[in-house]
Amino acid sequence: MGLRWPVAIITTVVLLGCSANPQRKYGLEPADQFLFERTHTPTPCEQSRNPQTGVRIVALGSNRPAHSVQRTDRMDFSRAVMPIFAMRLGPSMFEASANTSNNYSLELCAEAGAASESEAGALLEEIRLTRDDKVLSLSMPKFVQERPSTAFIQVQAPQETPITVNGEYAAMRVIGMNAPVHLSTTHARISLLDTTGNVDARAESGIIDFSGERGQVRLDADWEINLNFTARHFEGSLDARAAQPIRVLLPSGFASAFEVTVQRNSDFVCRADICDQIASHKREGKSVFVFGSGTPALHFVSLGGPVIVDSVDRWPAIIERN
Repeated sequence: MGLRWPVAIITTVVLLGCSANPQRKYGLEPADQFLFERTHTPTPCEQSRNPQTGVRIVALGSNRPAHSVQRTDRMDFSRAVMPIFAMRLGPSMFEASANTSNNYSLELCAEAGAASESEAGALLEEIRLTRDDKVLSLSMPKFVQERPSTAFIQVQAPQETPITVNGEYAAMRVIGMNAPVHLSTTHARISLLDTTGNVDARAESGIIDFSGERGQVRLDADWEINLNFTARHFEGSLDARAAQPIRVLLPSGFASAFEVTVQRNSDFVCRADICDQIASHKREGKSVFVFGSGTPALHFVSLGGPVIVDSVDRWPAIIERN
């Protein structure tokens, strides 16, 4: 579960920096390759000494509440019971990855902290996962800094199962699904890795990361989008629209036609091996850059920031130069 939980929920301060110059420098950096890793990062429940189900007390550091407790819940059900995986989320971390069976396997890691053990236990009880009319819902207590609570949901789903997840302050990660995927969240990050079906993702005041080589993909983020194309040809179409930076990583010799739309010429930065093959023109007062022949199947539109195109094989040199 390559998602790095500490950076999954996004703050404006981290994203925008403290002045215009740092913001501009940040916007022109290449996409970080770690964003597209599929390696597993343990949840707090896995990191504890007793990963069994049931409530357990956790040792804490000096900056944490005096008492913290954890609970692991597990659910298993068949695709016949839930032909479409649908879920509503409160503030949480969610990950779904494909399996080869016809059954779902779901694990909820819940954690709560408070001044007393009884208060922490009562708070933990408010973290609940329920299923009603074939929709799963996660209930979370109201956030209070002195009484923090977190939830981490991991789902193994049949690869051909459609997934629809809507959340608020919910970080989402979907890996290896070959079916329609519809995700929406606020103030958090959506990561889509090797999803090959019809993908529709919306992050309000958030970020979207996508890595793959095919699909019918629509991405819309109020902040930024990071794209990693894993083959020279992208099979299908991709439309990415962001309010701020769109960062694109291409393999050497990328051949699929794409179109970039930005506010001004200086908002397009190309450091890939195909830069000398890109043409530009104006459309309705905006700057448009086109690569390849025929009708572009890939569209990158930044409403107020740059679009940066880099080659994966040039990534170390770009980082060193920056």
